[in-house]
Amino acid sequence: MCSDLAENLPSPTETPPPSRMPKFTHVADRFAIWGLNVPYARDEAFKAAFRASAVPLIPLIQHKTPEVLRIEWKAYVCCWAARQALLIEGDFVECGVNYGLLSRTMAAYIDLASHQDRTLWLYDTFQGIPTEQMSAREAKGLGTWHNRNNYTDDVLPIARHRFAPFPNARLVPGMVPDTLHESAPARVAWLHIDMNITLPEIAAAEFFWDRLSPGGVIILDDYAYAGHEEQMLAFQDFAAARGALVLPLPTGQGLIVKV
Repeated sequence: MCSDLAENLPSPTETPPPSRMPKFTHVADRFAIWGLNVPYARDEAFKAAFRASAVPLIPLIQHKTPEVLRIEWKAYVCCWAARQALLIEGDFVECGVNYGLLSRTMAAYIDLASHQDRTLWLYDTFQGIPTEQMSAREAKGLGTWHNRNNYTDDVLPIARHRFAPFPNARLVPGMVPDTLHESAPARVAWLHIDMNITLPEIAAAEFFWDRLSPGGVIILDDYAYAGHEEQMLAFQDFAAARGALVLPLPTGQGLIVKV
């Protein structure tokens, strides 16, 4: 049956006739879908939170990589995980912030300021990726590319201004994992890792694993992106060593749920 079905399918290079072309319901985040509902389409609170985070960044990013502003689905994953995190004990942590597009969306979506018993910890150099932490491949590839194209300024003053509405957001400038050993929460419910290279990401995951509450979620921003294979393989090993699995998402993210 499978072979018969395959014989009737168009070849990968064959263009379907117009009547058979799919009507896409989502084209962003580096992927497209059709025939499926967009999960945040009717979530006005999410859309308002994302706009409030993304729109002020347009003049700062549009001359660099403007496509990073079209990551609504990725942001929604972070917000979903944050809503789940409110059901368990622990703070919110992001390692790799830059302007805080995703974390600021999340903070607005869950109304972080009203949860004064929770702190959002924001760790970053705010000046780009430390070259001394890059592997040889990362230095020749995306690590250096990011520094040259995306991380060209000290964005700490901008980040402080963007998180000013949230008095329980704490920005911690410096290099991970050094800053983690200086100041970190004892219990974590939501951990977002987006530092673009392997060494500090694995170090952060190892540091926070025992502090992550059961039911807590680790969100890996670059997990399935082409060019980030070192991170993907390292996190597969990290998860396997702890009896966990990484769920790859079409957004490029990976999810690890601690049970």
